[in-house]
Amino acid sequence: MRNTNEPGADEEVSKETAPQNRGIDQIQIVSHGLKFIVINDIDNNFLPVLSTNFSNFKVQWDHNSKQSCIWTDLNSSINFFNVNIGVWEPFIEQFEVKLMINEEI
Repeated sequence: MRNTNEPGADEEVSKETAPQNRGIDQIQIVSHGLKFIVINDIDNNFLPVLSTNFSNFKVQWDHNSKQSCIWTDLNSSINFFNVNIGVWEPFIEQFEVKLMINEEI
């Protein structure tokens, strides 16, 4: 004969699962302008050599239970300093890069 006073004998045991901590779901980096200048300092003569400009730089990463996605948008140009005439000249004309990578989980 079965004892019905035992815990869980005739009861349905329901286990409630705790929500899982997934960590960071989104990262976004935005810069409206960034400039790097390479300077030649040989013999204490400080002359600019290259100038790299980044404008409207954006990187975004999204992650959810179904997919992970990263995309970037970047405008850039590279100039060199012509010491003979004392002006910046284009080395690489302004260009735009857009990249999107999407991964199904």
